Amino acid sequence: MLYRKEIDGLRAISVLAVMLFHAKIPLFYGGFIGVDVFFVISGYLITQIILTQMQAGRFSLVQFYDRRARRILPALFALIFICLPLAWLIMINPADFKDFCKSVFAIPLFVSNVLFWRESDYFDISANLKPFLHTWSLAVEEQYYLFFPLYLLAVWKAHAKLAWLLTISLAVLSLIFAQWGSTHQPVFNFYWLPSRAWELLAGAMIPVSRAAFKNTSSSFPSSRGVSECMGLLGLVLIISSIFLMNEQMLWPSVWTIIPVAGTVLILLFSSSLTFAGRLLSVTPLVGIGLISYSAYLWHQPLFAFARYQFDDLTLLSRTVLLMVALGLGWLSWKFIETPFRDKNRFTTKQIFICALACMVFFVSIGLTGYLRDGFLYRISSKDQPVFTYSMKTFMQDIRGDRCFIQLQSSSYKYASECAVSSPLEAPVMLWGDSHAAALYTGFKKRLGAVHQYTAGSCPPLFWSVKERPGCISLNQNVMEEIQRIKPGVIYLEANWFGYAGDPLSAAKAIKQIREWIPGVRFVMIGNVPNWPRGLPREVLQSMHTFDQELYAPIPMPMLSILKDSDKRLAEFAREQGIDFVSALDLVCKQQGCLAIAVTDHGPRLTAFDRSHLTRAGSENLVNAILDK
Repeated sequence: MLYRKEIDGLRAISVLAVMLFHAKIPLFYGGFIGVDVFFVISGYLITQIILTQMQAGRFSLVQFYDRRARRILPALFALIFICLPLAWLIMINPADFKDFCKSVFAIPLFVSNVLFWRESDYFDISANLKPFLHTWSLAVEEQYYLFFPLYLLAVWKAHAKLAWLLTISLAVLSLIFAQWGSTHQPVFNFYWLPSRAWELLAGAMIPVSRAAFKNTSSSFPSSRGVSECMGLLGLVLIISSIFLMNEQMLWPSVWTIIPVAGTVLILLFSSSLTFAGRLLSVTPLVGIGLISYSAYLWHQPLFAFARYQFDDLTLLSRTVLLMVALGLGWLSWKFIETPFRDKNRFTTKQIFICALACMVFFVSIGLTGYLRDGFLYRISSKDQPVFTYSMKTFMQDIRGDRCFIQLQSSSYKYASECAVSSPLEAPVMLWGDSHAAALYTGFKKRLGAVHQYTAGSCPPLFWSVKERPGCISLNQNVMEEIQRIKPGVIYLEANWFGYAGDPLSAAKAIKQIREWIPGVRFVMIGNVPNWPRGLPREVLQSMHTFDQELYAPIPMPMLSILKDSDKRLAEFAREQGIDFVSALDLVCKQQGCLAIAVTDHGPRLTAFDRSHLTRAGSENLVNAILDK
């Protein structure tokens, strides 16, 4: 296939956009569209190779997967090998290393997109701290290429124009699904193949159309003027997307058509004869394009490990890391990618054997780390119980997927058990997001029974529910339950500072409930402590022992945010004539907030991540609230 320099230049723009976005460099708020551009380029190039070989009668599935393995696996597996010891040294919290091991298990099986979809809530460590988060796009690609050659072989033999028509139909169906998913299942929509396939198929349609209609030209037949205009338009669509798109936009969706269309226009109309083609063919861009895959692989681990170790990174340090990522990308391309693509050095058999051996090794390491709880034995046996509370335990405690509805849940209905059978047994209702759910164990132990209606990223009283799919219907469901069971006291709790306030909707909900239940009492609980580094890390990196009560300081910027939010909540509570309780006043002292509480079972952490309370933290805070 004819080499086109402008495609490597386009790759350079794509990878730089993604890297600048992940580095949080100002203005590059839409840099994530670089992945979409990559998908289109990949669909175009791979389909062009497949069809060229099919038409020459020499296409082989074995050789196809041999090329894919040479292209993808050596650099990827080398990265994992190097990151394993780094993660062991840097991720001192066993729970974080356990999450890392899950990704080590998932990557060789090309299901990391499924893993990160399942982990995409705020119980897990931040996306910024996941070294292999970016491999979701590789998983999507490889899932696509597992089926696409077989599909193309089958339909092309039937009829070339049928292949063209079916490919267009599949792309349209995938786009429709992506638009639907962007509002109904946004997390699934982002990570899974069905809503991404149309981007790869958009690139594939170019060679499929040419082959189906016997057009052998490398560019779309058009006048010089049209080619110039269309190529420049494509470049404008991509560049403008980088600066005008942002993370708040639903993605992928119809908005994604803009960078995808821009990429298609460049692939169709640009060449060495057009201005856009010459612009993309300048030596620096082509050079970065050549190393784009390895640079893409390296940038996320570098930023994740640096952020894990040092938290906030300055603009200078992020810029330096970008340069380091490009340097490591060049080394990886030069000494790993290039040699393994040489069939004179490594035969197909050797490639497959090495790939299988590495896959077995990484899957084994990842599974072992997961089953051994992130190798918890790194902490002394005496202290291990302090750190054993996990997200799994938390979900069991709060009745996950029954009385706590998660982001990925396919059901937006609460189970019947969320309401205690007799209102007399539980005059108290708990309503809010995961921070409210965390209080369930404390209320249950102290009061014996409590109505629980909680959902991830879904604050009570319709406080701010626009971003959470299904949140409005969930809160409406809670309102109906309130009218039915008529609780005497309603406790409202949420990660308040994480939401935009909606006092008008909240006031309307309070007024309605008071009409249903005259004399009902509302208690609004303020923000709980939040340790940006995660409480386990904060405690493990301290010089204290873990066998007694411990208070850990919260960084001043976060403490100010929490207190400012509490002030606004207290003011709202006064206006509505409801009670406000400051959780910070109850569990914090001058030296910090309660990090380890001494329970009947020994010392225990009060939160298992940044702010979600453990059973010990829940019981301690609820006792303090009820005593107050």
